[in-house]
Amino acid sequence: MKLGIILAICATFGYAPVAFAQCEKAGIDSASLNTDTGSVSIGLNEPLATPAPGDILWTVLDGSSQSVVQIDPSTVQYHVADRYSKPTSATFQLKTNVDPKHAYFVTALNLRYDKCPSTTPSTAFSKLEVAKAAEVTKKSAVPFTISATKGRDDSDFYLSGLVEGADGSKASYTADIKAQLQLPIRSAATNGNNKFRAGWWFVPSYDFKASTNPKSDGNSVTAAAAITHGFLLPGTLFTWNETAPAFALESDKQYKAINSLARLRTDFLMQAFGSGQLQLYLQPFFVLVVGGNARSPVAGAFPGSIARPGAGLHVYLNLFKASKPGRTAFIESEYIRRWPLLSEPVFTQDKSGNLKLLSVGTNPRDYVWTRFEFDFTDYLGLTLGYDYGRLPPVYTKVDNKYSVGLVVKTGLKYKPK
Repeated sequence: MKLGIILAICATFGYAPVAFAQCEKAGIDSASLNTDTGSVSIGLNEPLATPAPGDILWTVLDGSSQSVVQIDPSTVQYHVADRYSKPTSATFQLKTNVDPKHAYFVTALNLRYDKCPSTTPSTAFSKLEVAKAAEVTKKSAVPFTISATKGRDDSDFYLSGLVEGADGSKASYTADIKAQLQLPIRSAATNGNNKFRAGWWFVPSYDFKASTNPKSDGNSVTAAAAITHGFLLPGTLFTWNETAPAFALESDKQYKAINSLARLRTDFLMQAFGSGQLQLYLQPFFVLVVGGNARSPVAGAFPGSIARPGAGLHVYLNLFKASKPGRTAFIESEYIRRWPLLSEPVFTQDKSGNLKLLSVGTNPRDYVWTRFEFDFTDYLGLTLGYDYGRLPPVYTKVDNKYSVGLVVKTGLKYKPK
């Protein structure tokens, strides 16, 4: 029923064949100049339609002397993360020496982006970050920088401390924590949002949901090590895919029930619905976990192995974004249904948080959460939330939880050397 409500909301928005706002913001994400070697590296925030030699006209200007710096056209190269992806970066060499004390700027003419109308070539302009070879080597020791994210799903670090209430209960406290690190395995790109990145990545992660109120306790902790592969899709409706096989350990907050699992999850990002400030993003996903129970609070609670497919929908509705940094309002929601193919237990909790076995079976288990968030800055916001359902491994019921609190979030953006 929850999924039907979400889909009904989605149907009220007209489909935009092209994410107009996304194309408006397409351009150069990073640009650097190595003054020792004369090499220029360009990173783009949207993938290019594969250019032929000479299609894009690159110009480097010495801002201090107001003179054009000659480029060797034979050295212009465009780079992809893998054979499924379009170019997301470019490199070329300068013909003449440069002065590290001067300011330099790069311009690209006739850029055509893969997901934007082919009839609208655009121009991009950026200041070149000037660095010597020694400085590049020094900086490469820390190839990450923090970046803004939309919500929980695409954040690498997310911390929400909530004060909540439930029917017949006094106020209690909830922690919602997500921490992960995306490490490139092969050549990788940073285009797309912080979740959907081209290439192969190793992603260790930790996810924690728990409360001091038994009626509001998601009581789920997951530690995982995943190999993710993101790539652009050829169609216009579904734009990205991320497939992530992983080894995972899931437990309750007191680590009395522990399952060791092999997990496969695949997410699809759909093209934006709507335009301007009001935009709706839909992200259907599918997941399959298999494994077994390593520890149980009650003997015989897990009578056999674990085989559990699941499916769901992640929804992000941007309400507005002010001209100042941050100042964003949005609604983020996720619904998932799990179908245990083999019997798994359902627990309840007493007032002290002790687990009591309620039943064992294969009935489907649902979970839905919704957050309205207003961000004061790119990294700090206020949330109003709602949760309902059951989370593995103990499936204690979250009974119509409502919450209010602060959230701290960020992405860790990988910057290729």
